[in-house]
Amino acid sequence: MTAEALPFPAVDLQRCRSAEDCCTPVLDTGSPTKFKFQSHLPLRVRQPANSVDAAYAAKIQKGYELMRALPDSDGRSLKNQAKLHCAYCDNNFYFAGNEHPLEIHQSWLFLPWHRMFVYFHERILAHLLEDDTFALPFWYWDDTSAESDSGNRLPKLYAEQSVYGANGNTSSLYDGDRNACAQRPNIVDLVDPFVGCVANKSDAVLRRENAHLMYTHMVTGAVTPSLFFGQPYRFGDKGGVGGGTLEVKPHGPVHLWVNIVKMLTNKLSASDPIFFAHHANVDRLWTVWKTLPGGIRKDIADPDYLHTEFTYYNEHGKLVVASIGQSLDITNLRYEYAKVATPWITGAADANESTITSSSWPFCNTASPSSLTTMFQTTEPFRSGLSLFAEPVSFKVRRKAKSGAWSRRDTEEVLQVKGTMNWTLPMSFNAFVNFPEAVVANGSLQGCREYVGSFVASPHEGSSPEIPGRLHWRVALRHKLRDLGAEVFGELVVTLVPALSPNQTIALTSAKILHIRS
Repeated sequence: MTAEALPFPAVDLQRCRSAEDCCTPVLDTGSPTKFKFQSHLPLRVRQPANSVDAAYAAKIQKGYELMRALPDSDGRSLKNQAKLHCAYCDNNFYFAGNEHPLEIHQSWLFLPWHRMFVYFHERILAHLLEDDTFALPFWYWDDTSAESDSGNRLPKLYAEQSVYGANGNTSSLYDGDRNACAQRPNIVDLVDPFVGCVANKSDAVLRRENAHLMYTHMVTGAVTPSLFFGQPYRFGDKGGVGGGTLEVKPHGPVHLWVNIVKMLTNKLSASDPIFFAHHANVDRLWTVWKTLPGGIRKDIADPDYLHTEFTYYNEHGKLVVASIGQSLDITNLRYEYAKVATPWITGAADANESTITSSSWPFCNTASPSSLTTMFQTTEPFRSGLSLFAEPVSFKVRRKAKSGAWSRRDTEEVLQVKGTMNWTLPMSFNAFVNFPEAVVANGSLQGCREYVGSFVASPHEGSSPEIPGRLHWRVALRHKLRDLGAEVFGELVVTLVPALSPNQTIALTSAKILHIRS
């Protein structure tokens, strides 16, 4: 950390340093203007992409046709929108006096940067269409219904080559590189995206696992802002300090499930139009999270967070600088989301969170009390040097004694695991408490009460080579331990199960239980 904490200043797009041709043209040599709220705009309602009508489909197709037709010298073109994402997300911006490049992922910057990126993308489309009422759709992939046109399938709007009879031409929303398993009517796999094409899970299993993943990462595992948004990241810090639960899963798996050729990489992610519908849903879930009970699910108020600034292209192709503080209230940005069902929240009811429970999920460890005692006795405490590769690893961590501070409503018991890894290779694991036998199902046991969370990382090929990839993973435990009846134990057995074919090693350096308040 730097001695003096500072927010990130807005980047100068002309200082982009990319070996992957990710730098956008900067023809506007004047100073970027400061973003101002456009209070005169109509309030736009983003709708679920799976339920839009033919008139809307024709309009958004036209918008992307116009965006694709813009010259390469225009920062508003789809090609340059993808480049802007790559420039920010593959460590291509350096600052004077700071040895480390800016990193948008794996920290508290992830959600606000993408919110404003999608916002300006939407405004560009509206300007090209000459329609200030235009709003992007959101891909409602957290839908767990069984209906044929439910949001958990790739929306017809994006899936078909010629949606609603576009004169036989290829739809501007279609991308031929999308995965075979992502084609309709297949249901998105938020749990095991790397193996979803061959896992042959039934629709019922997928919906059940998706619901439990959403419940775990949005409700029980993300009680505090730092767990949900990710770790603080200030000017002078190395990136990769630790992503939030939403960024890790379900956000990451959707990228991997839908388009490995493009959306598995930061370089090409935003070249597939489904990227923006996907991130609109990520943005919607940010708004949903703040409505959950408990009283501490709030936006971050740290000045270094609020005053961090980013540079974008606005609807006129001019450079504009927006701060994170300007992104927090979407009513100021003149958009909102259509109301849709969130069945994965069911059971997380009252204001004190006293009824948050996954009691509908089964115990998968059916061992007797004496067997549990043996499990604690025979499992070795965590030691630095453990490696997670092809086989699961189990270790024991000690819980801190309860205290007056621990029992505060704004204090959360958190499992933290750290390690080093190679960001250019994918990695995913699922974590379980007091269930070392999770290995029998290769970790795909999100329906078990013992499941506490997951980690996933997609290749990060643009990362500065001198910066090693770092695992810094956190997840809340308090509600899960109560569901398990494990609050009485002074220690826990943690099992990490790789959810991929072996392709890299995570060298685990620490694992501990923390009590945090933010």
